[in-house]
Amino acid sequence: MEQLLATYATIRIMSNLVLWKQTDPRWANNVLGYNTDPNFTLGRYGCLVSDIAMLVATATDDTSWTPARVNDFLKANNGFQKDGGLLIWSKISEIFPFIQLQGSTGSFAEVEAFVAAAEPNYAIFKVENGAHYVLAPYTNQIAR
Repeated sequence: MEQLLATYATIRIMSNLVLWKQTDPRWANNVLGYNTDPNFTLGRYGCLVSDIAMLVATATDDTSWTPARVNDFLKANNGFQKDGGLLIWSKISEIFPFIQLQGSTGSFAEVEAFVAAAEPNYAIFKVENGAHYVLAPYTNQIAR
């Protein structure tokens, strides 16, 4: 069984979530962040940027916030580590204040305690042993 879940960012959304796929051909070949290697694209490594784009588009009720636009906006606002595609987490809440960084955890009990206390509608979780991010809706119960 894989080591679970790191909760990173949460947001309370009262409307239907805008859904984007990182592999959408409109942006799949866009280079992620400041990478110089053209193989580091949104389609291959843009799961976190795509999750953030879904949150931003939904929270602002503006579907022009695609993964491509969020990627460009983060680049313009120093949201990535220099010379790469790793996001700077502190920049996310600075740039998009309605998305709050909550920290990380490795246990279901910690995630459940966090959910019970914060009661957000959506959270970004790090899964697959840290290789992938997913945006997940949840209530005060997390399926195991």
